[in-house]
Amino acid sequence: MVLGVILGPLMEKQFRDAVSISQGDLTIFVTRPLSSLILLAALGALILPYVPAVIARLRGRGRAERLVFGDGSED
Repeated sequence: MVLGVILGPLMEKQFRDAVSISQGDLTIFVTRPLSSLILLAALGALILPYVPAVIARLRGRGRAERLVFGDGSED
């Protein structure tokens, strides 16, 4: 959270500068292999947590079983 607060404005400025230099063309972020790889990794990190639920739903199980620590009864 602290890193986001500190680095957020700096990243936003750098993003605006890059878009300004490329004259509004967003494809500049995928023209290099490393930047494409980083964007794909970020996309994977956003999508990957939902994959087990989608697979379970396609297999007809409804919701995926969740890992539960304890049975919920506190004696």
